[in-house]
Amino acid sequence: MKFLEKFFGRGEPSFRPEICDREVLDAASGLTPEKVAQIMRQATSGDIKRQCRLARELAEHNSEIAQALQTRIDAVLGCHWSFAPGDDSDAAKAAADALKKELDAIEGQNGNDTFGELLEDLMGALLPGFSISEICWKDGGHIAGFNLIEQEHFTLIDGFYPKLVTSECPSGLVIPRDHIIYHRMRFHGKDPARGGLIRPIAWIHCFMNSAEKNLLGFVERYGMPFVAIKADEQTYQKERNNIKRLIRNFGSSGGGLFSKNTELELIQAANVNGDIYFRLREALAGSITRLILGQTASSGDGGGLSNDGAQDKVRRDLMESDCRKLQRTINAQLCAPWTRFNCGAGVAAPRFTIDCSAPEDKLATAQMLQALKGAGLDADPDEMSERFGIRLTRTPLQAAPAGTAYGFADTDPSGKKQSDLSGALEKWLGPIADKVGDVANAGADKFDSALKDLAAGDLPGNSSDAEALMGDDMRRQFDEGNK
Repeated sequence: MKFLEKFFGRGEPSFRPEICDREVLDAASGLTPEKVAQIMRQATSGDIKRQCRLARELAEHNSEIAQALQTRIDAVLGCHWSFAPGDDSDAAKAAADALKKELDAIEGQNGNDTFGELLEDLMGALLPGFSISEICWKDGGHIAGFNLIEQEHFTLIDGFYPKLVTSECPSGLVIPRDHIIYHRMRFHGKDPARGGLIRPIAWIHCFMNSAEKNLLGFVERYGMPFVAIKADEQTYQKERNNIKRLIRNFGSSGGGLFSKNTELELIQAANVNGDIYFRLREALAGSITRLILGQTASSGDGGGLSNDGAQDKVRRDLMESDCRKLQRTINAQLCAPWTRFNCGAGVAAPRFTIDCSAPEDKLATAQMLQALKGAGLDADPDEMSERFGIRLTRTPLQAAPAGTAYGFADTDPSGKKQSDLSGALEKWLGPIADKVGDVANAGADKFDSALKDLAAGDLPGNSSDAEALMGDDMRRQFDEGNK
């Protein structure tokens, strides 16, 4: 790692790895319990290089670790994030808009990472315990991008704050806090060397690697054909080399050559189907999944509100904790210095927030709205459109069709004339229904005034015929009841 002073303040990374930083041997190769214990003791002393390299390489050697890590990272990156003003002042609102536009404009040129890549790099602290990215400042306090500095280039020998080891400063260089974003995981206290999941993961991987080797040996022994040739003494002495070549022609299958006087006995294990190896590997893989994701739900075990998404595979309290930690880091180490440089100390810094709330059950919400509708309460269409993700509009109340009044029609389906009472009700209530329909369709801005005019004026319609007919009907029923 080398410090490039000439790039400082020009929007380009100031720290670049050198060719000598590349390692020929992987820290995860040939991992044994003795090697794991040695790496952990070395990291406890502050020399974290091999432990950090092991954390990076395990995802390349173990598919269970790679899948679980990517799922937990994607659970956070898949959530919606935003920048909100620090308070209600106009200056705070302008600062939040300016920061959001500045981060959106980063194109990842000159070796810089975008803001989305920064979030992914910071989530890489899960195994090693911390992650550090350089802020590529430009003159004037603007951000040109970010530059991930891999954890293996730091040392903790002199304390709990990582120092960058460079060719100019092999004992460690303290980078000013406003120039980097330092994201930590505090799973095991304040020591970053013990803060990540690398220690338990390394032990499980070591045991899992041994189990897979035994499983492959079992498959090779019992899953492939084995050629056994028994020859008499004379043939064995004269033709054994030719017979050996014949056995080798069978390819990778096993084989053996014995004299007839040789007794060969293969001692079978009690578990001849290899089930013990599969069960051991499954148990260790489940331990990795539970350690990283908090649960062992597979893609077929989901069915939650997020429809088997990454959020549903990570235990919700772990995902919320990751989001809160990431928010605190971005707000304190990115939003705050950017605001001081560009807006001054008197302006509230923008707040970076990640929406990690549980997905809404839209069917339950629709049933709730239906119940509220029955109680006479209507929901706002704009708010419901945003929650459901589809455009919703309110259907206006339709006026009664001409020729009808409260269910009474001029004619029935056969075309015969209805009763005189039906026509009288239409003459009386029909104009009133039309007037009420006009008020309902007046719109929100004219509804109040139209309703007041309707209440203050005389109602349309003539009720005299209906009143006479209803009076006659009541007298007729009275007379029939007294007969």
